[in-house]
Amino acid sequence: PLARSFTLPRNIERAYLQVTAEPQSGDEFWYSCAPDAYADLTGCGGTAFREVEVSIDGKRAGIAPVSGWVYTGGIDPYLWRPIPGVQTLNFVPFRVDLTPFAAMLDDGQPHAVSVGVTTGDASFQNNSQYFATAANLLLFLDHGSKQVTGGVSAVTDSGVHPVVVTTASSDQTQFRFDVRSQHTLAAYGYANTSHGKVNSVARQTLEFSNNQNVIATDSRFDQNIRQTSTARSTSYAYGPGTQATTNDVSNWSFPLSMDINYVVAGDGSSKQTTSVNQGFTLALQRTGSNGSFSSTRSQNATPTDTLNFDTNGNFTGPTGQRSTESYLYNDSTGSCWGRSVSAASGAVTSVTDGIGCGGE
Repeated sequence: PLARSFTLPRNIERAYLQVTAEPQSGDEFWYSCAPDAYADLTGCGGTAFREVEVSIDGKRAGIAPVSGWVYTGGIDPYLWRPIPGVQTLNFVPFRVDLTPFAAMLDDGQPHAVSVGVTTGDASFQNNSQYFATAANLLLFLDHGSKQVTGGVSAVTDSGVHPVVVTTASSDQTQFRFDVRSQHTLAAYGYANTSHGKVNSVARQTLEFSNNQNVIATDSRFDQNIRQTSTARSTSYAYGPGTQATTNDVSNWSFPLSMDINYVVAGDGSSKQTTSVNQGFTLALQRTGSNGSFSSTRSQNATPTDTLNFDTNGNFTGPTGQRSTESYLYNDSTGSCWGRSVSAASGAVTSVTDGIGCGGE
């Protein structure tokens, strides 16, 4: 885990951690990994499940999903030329609400905040697979108070317990790897602020599934991946009077589908065709004494390409490259921005603005 110790201001009222978990080395393609016994087949082990754990003083305080990012060289570089994958050039961190722990951090003592990625299998150890993690701790201070007191009332945690099911044909040429997980964590705390006692609740539920079908023979390798990853975060704060109650709800989703087909022809030449469907949605809603606000942001990329190799294994170029990516933002104030970009053979073929904003 990445860990830092802090001695923080003593009037913290709310706290959040912005988490970025960037897969590196053998974990770059974590969504394609298999159980350890089949790591040689897929190129990486630990199953295709990854999850971020946030801890304070060694105790789990929050959880976060791992985004299905694919870099500009991922699987096939031509998939992402000229349109990169979802968030590839602008990683969007995941925000974890640590407000129930705010008053505990106000005691003037040093506290250790850590971020780590788990596969759910404590026995998995492989130094060639790792995540470059980063996090920003965001603190909101009570400027009417020099010292906020309070504490953590309770933390309930279902734990990380991925379920893994593996099947293989008798001739060891066809495989199915399934892994799924559901993790719920809720934290309850209170803070005695300059405007009264404020109770806070932060609940998170992460759901994940990854299903892979693999065919591996001397002349063929197919890997079909279907992955869903969702996160629902709900935060409540309530203080003196019902008008002080706020409710924040965040629904996050990052599905990923990928089909990789490598075939060796009778003359020894070969080709690899890859198709990807990568998506992202973030829906936010806030209600409180100042009214309500909601927004939705979504993005989707669907590239495909074929890599060709001669009989000596030399790369002879790509064929059939095409891709489309769309982006849409709208909110309850009436704001809307949409764009769709298409490309073929490495060049942009169309750009359409206003998609999804009415009239198109």
